[in-house]
Amino acid sequence: PNGVVLVWGGEAEAIFGYQADEIIGKSADLLFTPEDVREGALLKERQIADAGAVAEADRGMLRRDGRRFWANGVLYSLNDADGRQIGYSKVLRNRTDLKGQLESQKREISQLQAGEERKNKFITTLVHELRNPLSALSMAAEILKLSPDDPESRTFAVSAIERQVGFSRRLIDDLLDLTRLQKGKLRLNLVSLDLRTVVEQSSEVVKELINSKRQSLHLILGDAPVTVLADADRLQQVFVNLIQNAAKYTQETGDIWVKLLLEGQEAAVKVEDNGIGISPEVLPGIFDLF
Repeated sequence: PNGVVLVWGGEAEAIFGYQADEIIGKSADLLFTPEDVREGALLKERQIADAGAVAEADRGMLRRDGRRFWANGVLYSLNDADGRQIGYSKVLRNRTDLKGQLESQKREISQLQAGEERKNKFITTLVHELRNPLSALSMAAEILKLSPDDPESRTFAVSAIERQVGFSRRLIDDLLDLTRLQKGKLRLNLVSLDLRTVVEQSSEVVKELINSKRQSLHLILGDAPVTVLADADRLQQVFVNLIQNAAKYTQETGDIWVKLLLEGQEAAVKVEDNGIGISPEVLPGIFDLF
């Protein structure tokens, strides 16, 4: 009744590694992990059994050599013919194999959930980015309306419309291709291009927002071509988002700088502003989705 081992039978020796003379007369706490001992696991099981119920438990337990295993067991009260308690009986099975299967299934479920979350975030991002070409199309339509007879303005507007329609089509293709979304993969159409052109076209998309806030956009791109092997549409997605965020979080009449630099054999595009900035605690995870 006080939790001391009196009988050691069945497969107990094989499961726990104790010979009968090594465990009989000692506290059954030896079979529990240190953390369960601290929490009074055996005492709690005894209290349940004292109430006339069966104390069921799935828990880690401890072998003589210190190794842990996963056990599925029950503890119940033993009473004599007069109903007086004379002790407890503990029956358990080593179910480390089952625990491993459960853990494996949990990992699979977690991976599936993470994949579904990535897909949903990705779809949300693409839907959000469909708004960007709409702004550029709106600006082009406004130019055509205000300057219908100006050949230069018309050529600029038509060119902008063609580019943004192609960009929108690419985003819609991404949304339709659910297989790629679930795998988190995108095709890259790598071509040789002048990075200055992509930056200029990206700034056009955000120009309406910048003008509405009377902000100044400074493009510092240099005179010489900067040739890279890249996907123009993907780069535009990146640059539009960065410039758009800079405009969104910069006060009216503020300044935004977009700089194209060469650092050794690498091209670097840096977007800076004099707006409110990003709090340090947010910075480490801000680009996780991408």
